[in-house]
Amino acid sequence: RGNSRKEGVAFSEGGCDNWAIVFNDSSSLFSKTNAALRKSPLILDLVSHICKKKVDRYPDTMSYLYQRLSPGAKFAQDGTTFLHADTHYPTCKVVLYMSDVGDDDAPFLYCKGSHRLTYKRLHLEHNLAKRIGKLAKNHLSRRVPELGTSQMQALNLKPTPIKAKKNTLIIANHMGFHARGAFAGKGERMTL
Repeated sequence: RGNSRKEGVAFSEGGCDNWAIVFNDSSSLFSKTNAALRKSPLILDLVSHICKKKVDRYPDTMSYLYQRLSPGAKFAQDGTTFLHADTHYPTCKVVLYMSDVGDDDAPFLYCKGSHRLTYKRLHLEHNLAKRIGKLAKNHLSRRVPELGTSQMQALNLKPTPIKAKKNTLIIANHMGFHARGAFAGKGERMTL
């Protein structure tokens, strides 16, 4: 928990304290858990079903992440707290809750059905690409622009918090819009 361990990286961003370890498959620290998860026929079948295609790339990293509201902060706002899609093509992330995650613990938020490639989604992707191009020309931002309220309404996006007990496995198509929820009080979460 926290920064008490010597390995890993501790950083704070936008009112959120983070402590992380990233393992890759060439590291001596690479977890047997990741090897078991990425080779599990059940998980591969679930990912294939969710993405509607055969898995053609295995993950080569795994991260352990401990997060909490920074002392003195009233809220946390960083690059993962706004609705975004990681890609414009089907791709899944597999996340294991290593602690109970309730309303106060910044649950994973997902907009059900937002992974579908519709005309409205293509229109939004086009507009976001134009905005990113303008921002890049002016060197104003390196991240995806936030979705406005009108864009969320046009796509009928309704973020649903995924609250669950420890040892819950979440498999989500990150072509869909998602975010990290809000921390409240002494909320914290640990994920793999």
